[in-house]
Amino acid sequence: ALEDLQETQNDRAKADSVVAEKVQVFISKLALCLEGVSFPITVVLDDPSGNSFIENPQAPQNDPELKVEQYVRSKEQNQFLGLQLENTNAQRENGTTFTAPKGSAIDRETENEGIEKEVYRIPSNCPNCQIEGNSQMCMTDIPYFKEIMIMAFNCEACGFKHNEVKGGGAISEF
Repeated sequence: ALEDLQETQNDRAKADSVVAEKVQVFISKLALCLEGVSFPITVVLDDPSGNSFIENPQAPQNDPELKVEQYVRSKEQNQFLGLQLENTNAQRENGTTFTAPKGSAIDRETENEGIEKEVYRIPSNCPNCQIEGNSQMCMTDIPYFKEIMIMAFNCEACGFKHNEVKGGGAISEF
């Protein structure tokens, strides 16, 4: 990783000198860590999208040096991620709400049918560390397309994540 950062420093400096200076400071600190001069280090990874993780070298056991804090995204973080959270019509378990944009498939489903989509949880082992977890599945309908199944697995032990979207329902008559 250090070599990759160093290789792209010239291009980075041409594009944005401020970022290049910050990366150079990081490269210097990382080099000291690799030489065994500067320890301990603290890495803070703040990913509002939830798509990142730090690998646990002791999996499937817990890493005593790793501290994970999960939080509800702020309105600014949701806007940054492109999520629109105004006029909500559904309530989450922790009290926060989310919005189905007016006229969207979810909005039409809850408005017209008066039902909410159910999420099915099926016990299954993590394919990475074999610790038991839950696969979550939900069927939904995309207007003018067809019914789809959204599936997700997130391992609390090792951080493994897997998501899939599969077509479901009848084959369209085209």
